[in-house]
Amino acid sequence: MGKKLIKCGFAGGLVMFLWGMLAWTVFSWHQIHMQKFKDEVQVVRVMAENAPQSGLYLLPNLLNLSRESEEMIEGREEMSKGPFMFVSISLSGKSPEVGGPILEVRETDS
Repeated sequence: MGKKLIKCGFAGGLVMFLWGMLAWTVFSWHQIHMQKFKDEVQVVRVMAENAPQSGLYLLPNLLNLSRESEEMIEGREEMSKGPFMFVSISLSGKSPEVGGPILEVRETDS
């Protein structure tokens, strides 16, 4: 039972990986939803000035706040009004090659 479960899990993971790779590199479905900032230079400047390290960022960031805190209440109001952001920032850049992000190994900041 255990070996069969591991084999099936591996096969399922491989199928999902291949499907994701095809969906993002061969088919252009995701391009329909990708938007462009009006002034990318200004956005890059602001992000670089306000992101102390590479990583995932939320705006507003409500993580680790008590549900009853004033910050949480204000943050939820801000979130409902917008804008809301979920951003992955790499201050050191990324490879523009298709396989680059998959094959590339970088040292972390920690």
